[in-house]
Amino acid sequence: ETKSLLNPESYRYLLIKNMYATKRYSTGVEFRLFKDFNYYFFGDISDNHSRDNTPFLVAHPFDPIRMTRAGLQLRYTPGIILQMEDGRKKEMNIPKSDFFLTFTQGLSTLGGEYRYTKLELKGKFDLPYSGLGTSSFVLRGGVMSENAPIIELFNSYGSYTSSFSLDAPYSFATMQLNEFASARYAVMHFRHDFSKWLYPEKYKTRPAFIFAQNIGFGELDDKY
Repeated sequence: ETKSLLNPESYRYLLIKNMYATKRYSTGVEFRLFKDFNYYFFGDISDNHSRDNTPFLVAHPFDPIRMTRAGLQLRYTPGIILQMEDGRKKEMNIPKSDFFLTFTQGLSTLGGEYRYTKLELKGKFDLPYSGLGTSSFVLRGGVMSENAPIIELFNSYGSYTSSFSLDAPYSFATMQLNEFASARYAVMHFRHDFSKWLYPEKYKTRPAFIFAQNIGFGELDDKY
């Protein structure tokens, strides 16, 4: 899944302060057997260590970790329109639905210290209403095996910062960025945009009036 700053959902990454240092070597191959399905095989080796430049990592340091990973991400985008441009296929429309299934396997080869399995699912789709605007749903869920390192745990997509914040759609705006972690989780994000209902197309400017509801469940026990 591409992380683009042109997508407001990615604004959350600009707010993250508590970070660890990582050096990663990665490779991957991406292809389409069918127009609506995209396949991405990947592998990487990384060295990760905590830093003492934030109060969080001073209070919660961890030993250096080397990880070797391999995985597959499947993307299903019904109705996508593709066009060849500069030797590659470019998406020409914003799909009304987008589904991702990501499988990651930790390996003990090439110095990897952890063998674990991680599975994550994400679905995003829009439901247009001609008179009342558009509803958008994002569903996420994931599960991982017990022997995964702490830096591989799922986070709950919080986007609250006390001093400065951005509106990052499909995140928890009242949850701090590192407030929760989980080994199993399921969340639903719902947004309904009333702009087209309140401001017809004749308006050059459409202030956004959006109702948002976020619900999430996570689980983490002392085995991690």
